[in-house]
Amino acid sequence: MKILDLPVEFREKLGSANARRYRRAGRVPVILYGGDRPNVALTTAEDDILSVVDKHSMLVKLKVEDKTQTALVREVKWDVLSEHIAHVDLARVEMEDEVTVNVPVQIHGVPAGASEGGTVEVVLNEISVVSRVDSLPEEFVIDVSALHIGQGVHIDEMEFPDHVSSTRRGRDLVVHIVPPKKIEVETPEGEDVDLGLAAAEAPEPAADAAEES
Repeated sequence: MKILDLPVEFREKLGSANARRYRRAGRVPVILYGGDRPNVALTTAEDDILSVVDKHSMLVKLKVEDKTQTALVREVKWDVLSEHIAHVDLARVEMEDEVTVNVPVQIHGVPAGASEGGTVEVVLNEISVVSRVDSLPEEFVIDVSALHIGQGVHIDEMEFPDHVSSTRRGRDLVVHIVPPKKIEVETPEGEDVDLGLAAAEAPEPAADAAEES
């Protein structure tokens, strides 16, 4: 996984009121924690953290004065009213550390079952894994082109990189091909179905017509 640079600055003024002032100035409050060291209050430009989010990166490299620190993006909190980023939590990590993260799943290909009327149903959009930081995958790509209706891909059928393992059960389903839905029309019991013909206009059965002739 690529490590993106994230410029940060020390946050000198704390508290919710000051956090709102930073946001109005286009800066997002950040907390850096972990590594048996004290928490550090920082800020970053909203455009910079948006770039990290848009690229689905979980790893960033911070430069604070003359020091650099690799960090894992643990949580991005959004302001649901303004649709801006409200706060970011970062955890200090080293390359040999093991972390538990959710890795997104991407589906590629048109399944063979599509010609049979089937459609792709993604059961897991993300897969939880335990991984060394230097082995973190950006995403899992699953090719569904060989799958027919009723077939799918389970966790234990996927290939994981070295130093990466899933926290889920092996037979957990990730994606499968489902058959087309059947449309059933139910007729209430005891009710006649109107076929659009009045009783007087309904034709006589063929057998009766033959007897009369």
